[in-house]
Amino acid sequence: MRSQLLETTRLFLAIERAADLGEQGVFLADLAREFGLSTQALRTFLVALDETAEATASPDELVDWSLDEEDRLRVYYAPGLDREIPLGGDEASALMIGLDRLGLAAERHEELQAKLLARLSAAEAERLLGIRHRLMIKSEHRWRPELDEAVTKASGLRILYESASGREWRRIVPSATADYDGQLYIGAWCFEREAPRLFRGDRLFQLESWDAPEPGGQSWDHEGLRRRLAQLTQAQLTERIVLRCADKDGAWMIEDYFGPQARLSKGRVVVREFVGQALVNWIVSCTGSVLVESPAGLIERVAERARQVRLSHAGVSSG
Repeated sequence: MRSQLLETTRLFLAIERAADLGEQGVFLADLAREFGLSTQALRTFLVALDETAEATASPDELVDWSLDEEDRLRVYYAPGLDREIPLGGDEASALMIGLDRLGLAAERHEELQAKLLARLSAAEAERLLGIRHRLMIKSEHRWRPELDEAVTKASGLRILYESASGREWRRIVPSATADYDGQLYIGAWCFEREAPRLFRGDRLFQLESWDAPEPGGQSWDHEGLRRRLAQLTQAQLTERIVLRCADKDGAWMIEDYFGPQARLSKGRVVVREFVGQALVNWIVSCTGSVLVESPAGLIERVAERARQVRLSHAGVSSG
């Protein structure tokens, strides 16, 4: 039996319930009672949704709402989001990759994919399927475990790497990895070049651990490396993420979000995900049931988003 859900989670679920009812709406007091909330807490939360809306919010977060004179709540998508719009190649590519990440049943996935492809010309559809195939290929690499560990711990490595000028040893601190067109790419700070560099996995011939000092007078541009990798991989860069369940609710929350393929081991799950605002908001909505152990950048973004939500609930501007 699940323990009682924390208030913030119940608030989000109440909004989803109201959105499901659409134009029919629901009395605010009845909705609050259904989820064990006070009417005032639910009213305050609705206002907070408006005040904390961000330009980076995903479409499923861009909702609007209204209360009539009878205190009947109606929640719906922001104007225009439910209207069909023409799709270009980039938009279709993003939607196709998004479908792969939703964890839908095979039949439902195929149905939605067919509808998407039907809106494109034959040439566009062929190009899109080609892109999707390349992005889904995960390259095999003998040192992937060592590289993933170095990314997670921000630790140093010495690699024997072959560039246009020949083979040489490089001292690096990896920031992220990406798979593209069957090839592993490593984004890292290179001490020999004193700059961020991309390294191809097939040009790496030896690897060993190395205690890296801080680069003299310069900072490691981790975010810059991630942006370069994201451009390389059609903005579908994923990172290795370690999440931990803090209580019993955390386990079903993780399965609900990532699907049954997410395997827990000693209360932890390791996934490779795109670290976008939607993931950050979901972790915050878990209200402490799901915690981030790595990477450090995700921990910081979750903490900042949680701070903004707390301030909005207290009626304080985060600016």
